[in-house]
Amino acid sequence: MLEGATTLRSAAGEQHLEAGQHGFVPRDGNLAPRLLEAAPEFFSNRQLRIEERIRERKEFVARRVQQLGEERPGRAAAIADRIENASDDRREAVKKQIQRRLQQRKVT
Repeated sequence: MLEGATTLRSAAGEQHLEAGQHGFVPRDGNLAPRLLEAAPEFFSNRQLRIEERIRERKEFVARRVQQLGEERPGRAAAIADRIENASDDRREAVKKQIQRRLQQRKVT
């Protein structure tokens, strides 16, 4: 697991996982979930389609903040601080807000 926390449960017990930890729940419901010492090999070989979109979005936001920094240094710093210090959900909301404002500027 990369972010947050969760608990794996089976009829035989439970295992709490924090960010950076990996666990396994055996198919046999009589065995308790367990913590793995390292991420399974398949985990490092997979990439979700959304991960590419997230990477592209981060690059777009970084370029836009850089552009704003050149246009209005104080405003760009404030936006960068808001994005850097926000939770993931809040970060997405801030990005959407920035995109709406950019679209409004293009229309007017």
